[in-house]
Amino acid sequence: MKRGWFIFLLLLAIIVGVAVYLHQKGERSVPKAVKEALSSPEKMDLPREKLDEAWEEAKRTKEVGGLPITKKYPLEMGNKEAKVRVDAFFPGPGEGLVTSTNVMEKLAGEYKDKLYVRISILGGRMSEILGFTCAAIFINGRNYITADGQEIVLMRHSTHDASTVEKAIRQAIKKNYGASP
Repeated sequence: MKRGWFIFLLLLAIIVGVAVYLHQKGERSVPKAVKEALSSPEKMDLPREKLDEAWEEAKRTKEVGGLPITKKYPLEMGNKEAKVRVDAFFPGPGEGLVTSTNVMEKLAGEYKDKLYVRISILGGRMSEILGFTCAAIFINGRNYITADGQEIVLMRHSTHDASTVEKAIRQAIKKNYGASP
């Protein structure tokens, strides 16, 4: 009789253990909707006033944080009267900031009269003003553009890809200035 109870309790403990394990595993898995929201950047349209307000905050807070980067941010380059305006925001120093800055500096030099670029690190109240905390690049107030039939959303990790950033900006120049930028 004692042996029967022992086997019963052992099986019960195993069943309960497996059930608890499966329940905890289920809680750790991220729901599909959350995965999609995190992996697919959202498209945003921001009015120039919001971008200008964030830029003023960037200039005000430029010395905050003592970041270990070689360039002094915020950066501004190109023609303020250009038809193509790029506003780039990054949460801090890293690969995306360096890669994108290099591309935008190259393009601002190549299209001096056709391109105006502002690059900043999100600081102060900028995230509150803009409504995001991740890397984003806006071209004429939008963080998305269609190039070669493909929509490009310049938010989060896509801002780290030099060819994607360059393709998007060149497309905007082409769209605003004609077939040969």
